[in-house]
Amino acid sequence: MTNTGVSQKALVIIDPLTGSTNPNPSQILEVTGRGEVNVATTLTKVQLGIQVEGKTATEVQEEVARRSTAVVDVLQNLGAQELQTTSIQLNPVFSFADGTQTLTGFRGINTLQFELPTDRAGAAIDTAIQAGANLIQNISFTASDEALQQARLQVLSEAVEDAQAQAQTVLVPCS
Repeated sequence: MTNTGVSQKALVIIDPLTGSTNPNPSQILEVTGRGEVNVATTLTKVQLGIQVEGKTATEVQEEVARRSTAVVDVLQNLGAQELQTTSIQLNPVFSFADGTQTLTGFRGINTLQFELPTDRAGAAIDTAIQAGANLIQNISFTASDEALQQARLQVLSEAVEDAQAQAQTVLVPCS
């Protein structure tokens, strides 16, 4: 399991004489606390491509559109979230012989990006390839926005507690 680490530092300013967190600027104790939380990754982000080559731009565009529609349909049926097209390309393909450049056709690429729970991502990639995708461009793992936000709050709380404990250690009156 891959974890996304979240760490945070907190700055606590305390008046060394009174312990107040609203000290006189001339009497400031500055401490930095640290907190860290590991968050399990539960989501997979995938970028798939549909690449087609053909003799004419029209032929390539139509085939890329047909395959892209089929891939989008299966991904929607599988519950893919954040499904979007991130790139569309149509480029001429040339051959070079004896110093002469000759147009031989066109290459079209459509890149789709989506997100699914990690336990369903592999099957979704297999299904998308069966539907017409023929490039796997990127796969990354993350946690849900809710889990990351909860971790940020937890780590900030830990950092503040750490900073306060450090400040209290310094402020213990000598007897």
